[in-house]
This record gives sequence, structure tokens and C-alpha cells, in this order.
Amino acid sequence: MHELVSNELKKLSIDITKCIGNSTDGAANMQGQYKGFTKWLTDDSPKQIHVWCYAHVLNLVVSDVTQKTNESISLFNCLNKVAGFVRESYLRMNFWRDTTEGIDLLQSYKMVENTIITLKDVSRKFIDVYEKAKHFSSAMNVIFENEDTSFRVEDDFKEIRIRRNPKFHDEIINDTPYDCSKKKYEINVYNITLDTVIESLENRFSKHKEMYVDFEWLHPTNFKLISNLPENSMNKIAELLTDFSPNIDKQILQDQLIDFAGKWDSLSKTLLDEYNCMTLDLEKDEEDEESELVKEHRVHKKTCKDCIFCCYQILCKYNLYATAYSELFLAYKFLLTLSITQVQCERTFSKLKYILNRLRSNLSQERVEEFIIMSCEKDILYSLQNADIIEYVAQSSDLMKKLLIG
Repeated sequence: MHELVSNELKKLSIDITKCIGNSTDGAANMQGQYKGFTKWLTDDSPKQIHVWCYAHVLNLVVSDVTQKTNESISLFNCLNKVAGFVRESYLRMNFWRDTTEGIDLLQSYKMVENTIITLKDVSRKFIDVYEKAKHFSSAMNVIFENEDTSFRVEDDFKEIRIRRNPKFHDEIINDTPYDCSKKKYEINVYNITLDTVIESLENRFSKHKEMYVDFEWLHPTNFKLISNLPENSMNKIAELLTDFSPNIDKQILQDQLIDFAGKWDSLSKTLLDEYNCMTLDLEKDEEDEESELVKEHRVHKKTCKDCIFCCYQILCKYNLYATAYSELFLAYKFLLTLSITQVQCERTFSKLKYILNRLRSNLSQERVEEFIIMSCEKDILYSLQNADIIEYVAQSSDLMKKLLIG
């Protein structure tokens, strides 16, 4: 795989030594420290960062929890049904996309950190969770009664007769059962589930903590605290950027960040409320007017004026990356380039089973690859005109030219 990637990059005149990172799942052939893809890529680009796909890691967290308690299976099954409920509606899916669009590596890591803090806060507050769940169940039962349905929600634990082992003379029994079903659930299910989730998240997301701490200072929400910037901050970022700017210095990077943060309030006001994004790299026609195809693929997105990308937009808008904030611009560009997931690659394998079905089982490898590309890059496929395709095919032979063009 490494040879395949290297050869393709060379064909495109892309220097693999400039690679800043890769995102893969946890398979041994990808993450192996001796023969894995990441190891080979690190040999060619020693400073590249391997990001374990966040979506895959969360899936492994779910796997860790379900191996400890069977009750957690029903929890994640319920969450899966909620996700299915969201997917069934275009309105709900559009709202979900608007909410999650534009999430970068730093935002994802902060979300994980906030999740861990929240879980730790409630990890020993079972009584509070129990009371809220009971209140919810009672409220739902009232609604069901008003709707005259026979469905009811259990609002408390069922008390089950506890079996006790017989105690003989001079025998010490350590396996004393719990007298209350609620207490048993708290210790055997609630505590174990939350402890496992917290431990798994901390272990799997702590690899690049030093880099994330430095990147957090680049977020506008932390600009108000920039006066407390530690002396050892930006060490990791400066180290990672030496391949792109050999003369970069930690102190210069800190000074540029402090100066930029002080001007952010006034600079952010100059950003437009919306910006245009093209799903395709399309050019305008000769009359310098937008064609219908360009208008069709133009996407309007709202500007939050409080994120990493907004900072990057400001630096580009006023050409501040040329002299004033050249090192800081590289840091923002580096952060926005890092990937947090490779779910899009996984979707390619899912598309394969639809393409290579029982009716197309004899397709050649070359033809299968062409169909996969057309399936994955539908925007480009839809942008092609039928007349252009017919003309291209007609040029392949005199017979086709005669049949198609005449």
C-alpha cells in the first residue's frame, strides 16, 4: 500500500516528505510499529502525525464497554435507533449537517475532553441520574395515559428475591449480595460503564496531548487568556513546522499569536456573514459571468467569526500571511490540514458491495475502479455534459464515430 501511495504521489508531483499527517483505523497493517503503513510513511516523512480515526476510536470505546456490561448493549442500541430516526428525515439531517459541519481536529479533541470532564462529574452521581430518569418515566406514563394506550414505562427497579448461600459454623462468607436492586444496578452497571468509558477515552485520545495543548491557543475562544500564555507553549508546533519554514522560532510564533489575538475583536468584524464555497473547481466562461453549472455547485455557508477557519480567512483576506503573520499562518494551515477521520475512505468499501454485486461479478479490476470513482465523485460525474461524453467516445474508433455522430 505504501508503494502504491508513493507512486501515485510521484505521478502527481507531490513530495511525500512534506506529508504532515495521516488518519487510519487501528488495523495492524495500518498502525503496526514494524511493518505498518504508518511506520513506512514515517520513514519517508519522520515528522508526519498519525491520527487514529476518531470515528473508529469511538467505535472501539463502545466495544470496550459492551464487553464489561450486557446492559450497556441496550443503551447503545437505543442511541443507534436515535441516529436512525435522525437519518430518516431530510430536515433533521440538514440540521445535523449544519451543526457538525466544519469541525476540525482541535474542535474534535475539545469535544472529547469536555465529554470526559462531564462523565467524570456524573460518574458518582447515580442518585441524581436516577431521580431524573424516574421523573422522565412518570411524565411519559402520564402522556401515554392521556393517549389511552396500554404502553407503560418502568419507573423503578424490580425487587428480586435474593438468594443467600447457607452459612456453616465458623465459616466466613465474603460474597454478601446486595439487598437492593437499585444499589446492585449502581455498582454493577452504572459505575462500571462510566469508569470503562472514561478510561477508554483517556487511553485512546491522549497520544498527541502536547500538540493539542499548543493548538488550543490558536482558537479564538482562548484569545482572552493569551496574556497567560506559558513560556513553553508553541514548542511542539514550532518543531512540526521546521520542514516548511526552517528559520521558524518559538518566540516569534508566540509574539505573532499575542499580537493577532489583541487585534482579533476588530478584525473579526470585517468578516462577511456568509462566504461562498465551491464543491467543484469550476471556471467561469469567457464573458466572465457565472454559468448555470457554477451557480448549481455554489454553496453558501455562515461565518461564525469564532473558529479556526475564521482566523485563517482573516489572514488570507488581508494578505497578512506575507510578512506580519507568516509563521502564524503556517500554524493555522497545518491545523486545518490535519484529518480527524477516514470515514470517507470506509464509505468507499461500502459502495463496493453495491457495485460488485451478483450481476457484475465478472467485472475486471480496471472497470471496477472506474465505477467506484464515478460512485464516489458524483459531483464531477453530474457536471459532465452528455454531448461531451458522446463526442469523446466517438473519437475512440471510426465505427463509433459513424454510429454516434454520423
